Amino acid sequence: MRPLPDFNHTSDADNGISKDATASEEASHLADGVPRPREDARKLGSSYLFGLDGLRAIAVFAVLLYHVAPNLFVGGYVGVDFFFVISGFLITYRILQKTKNPDSPFSLKEFWLRRVRRLMPALVLLILVCVPLAAVIYPELLVGWPRQVVGALTYLTNWVEIFHGSNYFDQATPMLLKNLWSVAVEEQFYLIWPPILLLLLKIRGRHRHGLMMGVVGAIALGSLALMGTLASPENYTRVYYGTDTHCFGLALGILLALMWGKESGPLSRQWLGSQRWTWVLAPIGLVGFAALVCLVPDTSSFTYPFGLLLGSLCSLFLVASVVVRPTARFTRTMELAPMRWMGTRSYGIYLWHWPLIVFARILVPTAVGTLESLGVDIAAVIVSLGIAELSYRYVEEPIRRDGIKGSFARLGERIRTGWVGRLQLVTGVALVAAAVVSLVQAPSKTQLQLQVESLQAEEGPLAGEDGTRNGLSTQLVVMDRPAPQNEEREEPHGDTSKIPNYDAAQMTGIPSGSTVTAIGDSLISGTSSGFSTQFGGINFLAKPIRQWDDAVEVVNKGLAEGTIRQNVILDFGTNAGVWDENLVYQVIDALGPERRILLYNIYSPSTFVDDSNAVYARIAEEYPNVHLVDWWSVAREHPEYLGADRTHPNMTGMYAFVDVALEVFSES
Repeated sequence: MRPLPDFNHTSDADNGISKDATASEEASHLADGVPRPREDARKLGSSYLFGLDGLRAIAVFAVLLYHVAPNLFVGGYVGVDFFFVISGFLITYRILQKTKNPDSPFSLKEFWLRRVRRLMPALVLLILVCVPLAAVIYPELLVGWPRQVVGALTYLTNWVEIFHGSNYFDQATPMLLKNLWSVAVEEQFYLIWPPILLLLLKIRGRHRHGLMMGVVGAIALGSLALMGTLASPENYTRVYYGTDTHCFGLALGILLALMWGKESGPLSRQWLGSQRWTWVLAPIGLVGFAALVCLVPDTSSFTYPFGLLLGSLCSLFLVASVVVRPTARFTRTMELAPMRWMGTRSYGIYLWHWPLIVFARILVPTAVGTLESLGVDIAAVIVSLGIAELSYRYVEEPIRRDGIKGSFARLGERIRTGWVGRLQLVTGVALVAAAVVSLVQAPSKTQLQLQVESLQAEEGPLAGEDGTRNGLSTQLVVMDRPAPQNEEREEPHGDTSKIPNYDAAQMTGIPSGSTVTAIGDSLISGTSSGFSTQFGGINFLAKPIRQWDDAVEVVNKGLAEGTIRQNVILDFGTNAGVWDENLVYQVIDALGPERRILLYNIYSPSTFVDDSNAVYARIAEEYPNVHLVDWWSVAREHPEYLGADRTHPNMTGMYAFVDVALEVFSES
């Protein structure tokens, strides 16, 4: 059996997203693939584990690919699961090592203080910089700021967003800090798991290890089963963000730590190190992880939980590989300087990249999926690398080394002795003041919300309060305006007796608004004033957040109440695309062949757009009375028509959204 080095320990400052790089910064520690003597290992920190910085680099790189090119790297979200596995392993193994050391016993208070010292300074810096930038670049990013800022600072972002997810208007602009959900899950893990582990360690007897493995295995299986049970296209966010439904990756890392922390016996360090098959862990894990990044989209039902489970297992194989085989070629590759650099800064990179991408997309509007869009996003990522380096070097490392009190003491000394400290003081005060002023002056509502509320005030609500489903109302409102009299009236074809205001002459060309009903989600309700201007007398069956299953109910009820007219404008799919094309067929068939139907396709950065639009195009070909409104092409040619989320039209885009329907009406 290959001898195992005895310096395989984690660092006290390790966390699931960023490694203790104080030691790693000096890490020129492999010579020709062979670890140097123990004296050099001490320079790295007695608890350094080879290869893990490189694994963090892979994890954060997958997340970057997913956010920059989601239609190419559809499964890059599994990078977060990689972080979870690393975190579960490192934290558990470190605690186990601490509990075995009588000279330095483990302290929960000390552990939690280190977590705060490691994670909070970079997070506070992020908020102090990004809040004023948002106020200048696009103030609507700060709508609902208490939810984002308080959720971030309390590490409850995931649960805050779960419980607030039904509020559409906060989704009308991109969330500036949405990536912090996974940081929240990690911090909740740091809070909950160590006390549980300490309780389990109090169990005596030779079966303790098996009992601990069984408890953690039950947690993993329970979380996996809960995700599989609750998952549906309507609530993928719930199961993805939930700590309860998404902790199996953490649990898998814990299981590996329990094995590696046991010196001998079954499922122990000795057992793992003696297995000949461990050489296959790295290739299987790496190939499997890459395949998931490229092939498994976030819209697939397979993903919840099986895709995420496979991502966690592949991550587990990679972690086990570098732990068990510290001198192997794969581990040496993970120790290359660029991998170590990215891994040690991965926490800062993860924090900064998403807000900077949001800012860049607002400042430089580009069409989704184009080379220009890719270039803008890559530029934002490059800037985030630079800021992560500055944050690491001048904020994270000094505070981790000196502590919060020590850092303030050093700052006070610099203020007294030179201009550098005074400049730091002025900069800090300016950032705090700018953030406070920006939050105080932040708008309370988006322009889209104001637009919908204005229409509601003028003409009554777009949807009433009864007949709710999934928190969404399905009551229909008809604007009771007389239809214009038409002198030349053609005889209707089929049974049109139940169609209000029916006029056969209005079945070709641009119709009168009294014969038009617009049915849909946020794109219809948000552009309603534009439709009302062009089609006087139009009635709306529209409300934000609706999906195609809601459309079936809305249309069936509207038909029963006789509120759907002969020319129907139909727009759904903004929130989840077409996850079941039979729902679209049900709506079209229910409306019947006596109506002229304009079916909008969709445009957004979401991964479901292409597949959904293919369904719309096929259905429009199958029905002679259904006409495709190609909003995708218009928005792609004119990204300046869209708001910050690259989905909803701005004020200029609202009229373009209506004009494309006019064009289709005139040609049908």
